[in-house]
Amino acid sequence: MFVPDVADFEVSCVVMESCILPCSFQGGTDVVIHWIQVTAGDLHVHSFYHNKHQLAHQVQRFRDRTSLFKDQISRGNASLQLTGVKVQDQGRYKCHTSVIRGNKESFINLKVDGMRNTQIH
Repeated sequence: MFVPDVADFEVSCVVMESCILPCSFQGGTDVVIHWIQVTAGDLHVHSFYHNKHQLAHQVQRFRDRTSLFKDQISRGNASLQLTGVKVQDQGRYKCHTSVIRGNKESFINLKVDGMRNTQIH
């Protein structure tokens, strides 16, 4: 069974900071997770299956900047942590999850803001 999410989830992140793209699903075993950057032509951001991270097809510019919360995957948390956010990271992402009970896709719109201005005027 395929369960589409109704609306995209909006996330705002700041350049050079860490950011979490939320994604949840009905937990289970034999979990497959694929994170894809849709706006850039379906770039592979992060994959997880066979109970481990699968980064062979990961696009170079995401290398060493993505992670999942591995201890929470079985409970239905497929959120992606992205570190050192870049302007090019802005766009639409797809989180595809698959367990024995079915597949789910959710979409996240990532907006990237410039550096935070911490000076007091």
